[in-house]
Amino acid sequence: MIDYFDDRGIKYTVGPAKNVAKGRIGIKCPFAGCQDRSNHCGIELSTLRFHCFVCGESGDAVKLIREIEECSFKEAKGIIRRFNLGAVTRPTPTGGSSPLSAGEVDSTQIKTLSYPKDVVTLKGMPKSHRRYLSKRGFDPSYIWKKYKLAATSHLGHRFKYRILIPYFYKRKMVTFTSRDITDKSELKYQHLSDEESSIPIKSLLYGEEFCGDKVIIVEGPMDVWRIGDGACALMTTSMTNDQMLRLIDMGVMMVYILLDSDAVLQARRLKFQLRGIIPYVEVISMDRGDPADSLTRTNIKFLRGLLK
Repeated sequence: MIDYFDDRGIKYTVGPAKNVAKGRIGIKCPFAGCQDRSNHCGIELSTLRFHCFVCGESGDAVKLIREIEECSFKEAKGIIRRFNLGAVTRPTPTGGSSPLSAGEVDSTQIKTLSYPKDVVTLKGMPKSHRRYLSKRGFDPSYIWKKYKLAATSHLGHRFKYRILIPYFYKRKMVTFTSRDITDKSELKYQHLSDEESSIPIKSLLYGEEFCGDKVIIVEGPMDVWRIGDGACALMTTSMTNDQMLRLIDMGVMMVYILLDSDAVLQARRLKFQLRGIIPYVEVISMDRGDPADSLTRTNIKFLRGLLK
């Protein structure tokens, strides 16, 4: 990576140093919207996996190079070969096996996940969670049952006062995210770590089990709930290579990109990334806000019509 950064004139810090651990190189995060000012995007030299400690973006060398170069998957692979960066592998967590992407194993090898013991789930849907969903304009009972949601309160050490939102692969729960219901937490969404997941959250698309060969790509689970079957969420405004492979594995032929109104450039970049692997890709722009809060019944009817 050092040769690549030197060739491109990218400033970096070699660990151990401030904000950079031993065995890593730190650069200023290249992803749009990140407020990194001091090389908080760390690349692990042994695996070439990266993680930004400011915006939370993570992935492999291909994803990082595609963002830096604004190039295609094929072009990023060529750069990797040119600089002899080698094979990209997943890091192995201490004391356990590495989390697998959805494309690396068959479903019989993937363990069904349970909520960790320090995440105390409540029975049924508490009034506080029901009020929150109602306030956001959802039918709480329908959403709770369809997406198999769970609730937490003040109990436990993690994920307090949240709606737990499971991810499924081949009908097995493999990871989860959570949504704060107080609107006071700095983290609206908090994910289970990759090390604790059967499959990392950024290797999947939320809601993919309800999708066919036409999909609407959105940012978050609530956008999926608002639109319904056929919508799937990235959990951010960018897409990992694993998520792109999920679209291929799902047999997707048409993609409509519907990100929040402040993510116009990211939507255009995503269209550029997908147009080489998906036959038809179109960006649908939001005038304001996000799909979960701003779509009217007429808008939703139009979007569902695209999926027929």
